[in-house]
Amino acid sequence: MRNVLLLPFLVLLNVVNAQDAILYGDWIDSVNVAKTNKDPASAQRFYHAAFKRSTPVVKHALDCARISWLLHDTVDCQAYANLSLDLGISGPDMAVDSVLSDYWRSAASTYTHKLWDKYKAMELPELKAELEAMFKKDQDIRKTIDWDKADSPDTLVRRPIWRPVEALDQAHTERVIQIINERGVPSIHQVGLTGNKMIFFAFIHANEVQAIIGDYSLQLSESVKRGDSPARWYAYIVDRIMSNTSKETMFGTTGYTDYVNDTSNFIPVSSKYVDLLREEMGLPRMREVRSSY
Repeated sequence: MRNVLLLPFLVLLNVVNAQDAILYGDWIDSVNVAKTNKDPASAQRFYHAAFKRSTPVVKHALDCARISWLLHDTVDCQAYANLSLDLGISGPDMAVDSVLSDYWRSAASTYTHKLWDKYKAMELPELKAELEAMFKKDQDIRKTIDWDKADSPDTLVRRPIWRPVEALDQAHTERVIQIINERGVPSIHQVGLTGNKMIFFAFIHANEVQAIIGDYSLQLSESVKRGDSPARWYAYIVDRIMSNTSKETMFGTTGYTDYVNDTSNFIPVSSKYVDLLREEMGLPRMREVRSSY
């Protein structure tokens, strides 16, 4: 099962051979320093260097478009505004952006509007709304958890807390499996970033993830390779399986609770290179955050 999950991304392991490669995140650090120093031209240049190394995280592509617009570099702004749409940002989001709203109204955005019209025509509004509502329920129920009881070493204390969560997760998993069986994995352009995220989270939060993921891992990984889904969601699935079977993870996005010692452990297989692997998947580095949805 572990190999089934990891095969689509074994190419990532080539990264570890470039021991002195500059991390995507290091370029982003340079961007932030340049922005703090009010040096947008350098920030733009550092973004370009980061993007040569790895597919941009959507928020970085959008920010580069903003910086380029403020620099009056309309060609660069258009390129990264379009890339932001490719990565799942919606036209309405861009239209109300504090900087890009001006670009959106300008003649320079003509092709960006055409690109958005193309993606808008791909939307499945009812399915998008359904998946977004499912994701809200997924998150809301977890926000109400009494974590002291949920992490208790006493099963009699812990189980009543998790029972309603698991019931909701099971309903979501069953529905998502039905959707995939009917139409395949919905893309970010069909159901938006949040709706697409819910497809993956239904497996990430599945009660018996090892038992069901084998039939769908190929479809999920193919969706990522086509650019229809962000790679980071698949990284969570890989780590969820690995943490359940070996207590190790590839990307360090999840961990396990040691109830005897009352600790949570995040154990990447290769701690030396975990940041390189995370950044290839569009995840922040370990020192910035343990786990980021």
